[in-house]
Amino acid sequence: MYDNIKQQTAFPLSRSVYVMGGVGSVIGAASAAATNVVMVKNDEIDKSEAVKNVLKESVGAGLAAAAATVVIGAAAPRSSFLSIVGFAVVATGAKILWDKAASPVKQALPETKSKDKNEEKKSLPGKK
Repeated sequence: MYDNIKQQTAFPLSRSVYVMGGVGSVIGAASAAATNVVMVKNDEIDKSEAVKNVLKESVGAGLAAAAATVVIGAAAPRSSFLSIVGFAVVATGAKILWDKAASPVKQALPETKSKDKNEEKKSLPGKK
């Protein structure tokens, strides 16, 4: 099957994976940079956090594009509509998995609720 695909396309599948992974990385970096520049200007995050975000998104988008290229290149190499839809589905799934794997786990702290509503009113400044 691989020989048949190789004959039909200008690039072998392995080279296409590298090329599409690179394209995905560039697009992911550009998108993340656009978002993070605004956040840095608004003092929501610092520059080092912005760089980490851009690198994480760049790697994630590149891996997602490469994974989608492998799957679609092997499953439907010559079907244009199916390839586009399949690429979008596989790349989205791969990016979701990357985001879950690359994000630090945040443990939710249990909320402490006041049992007595009078205590809440007493603790508010200016209220008696």
